[in-house]
Amino acid sequence: MELVTRQRVLVAVYGGGALVGAAFGTVWWIHYGDPVLGGFFLVLAALSAATHRLVTQPLRRRAERDAERTATTSAPATTSAPATTRGPTDPTGAEADPDGSDERPDLTGRITVARPDGYYVAVLRRYQIRVDGETVGAVKHGQSVSFTVTPGPHTVAARIDWSGSPEVTVHVPPGGAINLDVEPAGDAFAGMFSADKMLTLTVRR
Repeated sequence: MELVTRQRVLVAVYGGGALVGAAFGTVWWIHYGDPVLGGFFLVLAALSAATHRLVTQPLRRRAERDAERTATTSAPATTSAPATTRGPTDPTGAEADPDGSDERPDLTGRITVARPDGYYVAVLRRYQIRVDGETVGAVKHGQSVSFTVTPGPHTVAARIDWSGSPEVTVHVPPGGAINLDVEPAGDAFAGMFSADKMLTLTVRR
């Protein structure tokens, strides 16, 4: 709903500017016979329409991505995992090795941050990824990065220059993984004046 509201506001602002510019340009060119000033207003109208297209691109892309995520989340499962037989366990709860060795399964977790393509905002820049307040890597446009972490709660954030995303707290299960998407917040220009509103992190279900 917030994205829709932003889109409507931007349509009203830039669309109104384009209509006013076109009206003034037509009047000055045809009625007053002044092609210079009339052409100037018409150029402003064209620039307003082009600017609207550029500014709202992240909003349109975010709406598409949200729709894709909603469809994926609501889609019924078509397959079920095959049943597995667990071996004997030791007192710690870990599955014992059948051959009697003391090796234990890897119970570390993983956090993966994907940066979907399709956005023009900072397309040539990398987003810095922070886990628990420390920079652990960076992700390029259209790529993803993964980090091994201990099981339990962790905070994840993305940064670019002085701005970025709010921190997201995730709970990583032992031996499990948490997947997140990092994207422009939808209004990149407004986000440039904030410390944590230029990007968003979304946990993928």
